[in-house]
Amino acid sequence: MHLLSPTIMVKEYAQLLAYVVHADGKIDSEEWVEFVTDMATMNPNVSPEFLKKMLVSPGDLDDLLESADLATLRTAVRDGYYLAHVDGNVDVAEEELIKKITKAAGMSDEHLERIKEWVHQGEKWVKRGLELVTD
Repeated sequence: MHLLSPTIMVKEYAQLLAYVVHADGKIDSEEWVEFVTDMATMNPNVSPEFLKKMLVSPGDLDDLLESADLATLRTAVRDGYYLAHVDGNVDVAEEELIKKITKAAGMSDEHLERIKEWVHQGEKWVKRGLELVTD
């Protein structure tokens, strides 16, 4: 999760991603590591305990969707799908939540499909990079 908009609402962004990570009722180790790493990059003073608390109770989703600005919502769609896919699988609950954020962001299904394609292309690119140094 990179390339944040300079106008992003960091707290709301983190809460939205916490919802995505916890959407399926379980937190995979890959998702946890990616979430903690990216949140620490945004704010080096944030503690793992605070992030864990955020994952358990990130706040009211509907209030969050109403209060976050478009840049934050759109960035959360992109990074939320990436985060959901980190473990190699986007669960139905994660997909439904991302679609809800997509709608709140005023984005079309086509736009979401382009984000999904970007994530899948990135995955192929990373795998190919690994092959280049392990063959």
